[in-house]
Amino acid sequence: MLDMKKIRQNVEVVQKKLKTRGVDEEVLLRFLALDEERRALLVKVEELKKHRNQVSGEIAQLK
Repeated sequence: MLDMKKIRQNVEVVQKKLKTRGVDEEVLLRFLALDEERRALLVKVEELKKHRNQVSGEIAQLK
């Protein structure tokens, strides 16, 4: 199993290896697009968690 970080860092190498195995290049491109979307969503989730924690702290101070 390949590490996602290694795939991102070595796109051209992975692309060549997949081509030798008969895998369509679109598979790698789709993977990279989904990985980018996943990483963006993780950032958004962390921002929302931070906001939730700030609001929770403010609510606790109001009690």
